[in-house]
Amino acid sequence: MITDVELSNEALSKIWNSFFHFFLDEKSHSFLIAQCQTLIEASGFIAAWNGSKYAKLIRMCNENTLLDLCRNWNLYVQAGQPPSARKKRLREMVLSSIGTTRAVKHGVSGNFPCRSAGPYFRQSGEPATKVFRHYRKTGITSLNP
Repeated sequence: MITDVELSNEALSKIWNSFFHFFLDEKSHSFLIAQCQTLIEASGFIAAWNGSKYAKLIRMCNENTLLDLCRNWNLYVQAGQPPSARKKRLREMVLSSIGTTRAVKHGVSGNFPCRSAGPYFRQSGEPATKVFRHYRKTGITSLNP
């Protein structure tokens, strides 16, 4: 995560939560959304990004890479305020996926990093295993030649 705030224990805790927790507390969630909004503002087009202070940390190969990242940052922001019924449903999906995955394991180690798939955690086991095996064999994650 790229942040403009001083890395106090509180800021580090929010960053940690963003990476390692399925469910974010309100402060960590607000921190993540604010960061996404900052990055969106800096990513209008590739020349603007390359002129920003963030270009030193994340170099874009081309406009498409920047657009993909910006799209993902926008998705975080848009998903930030779902109606409470949807929040409840998403929470149930994640908890259900975790429980099912623990029971079945899909041949994937319990430590495998499928957590980032969120509510699709359970379905991510098989494709993630395929990518992981490919990575171990070739050193790259892309399955395209």
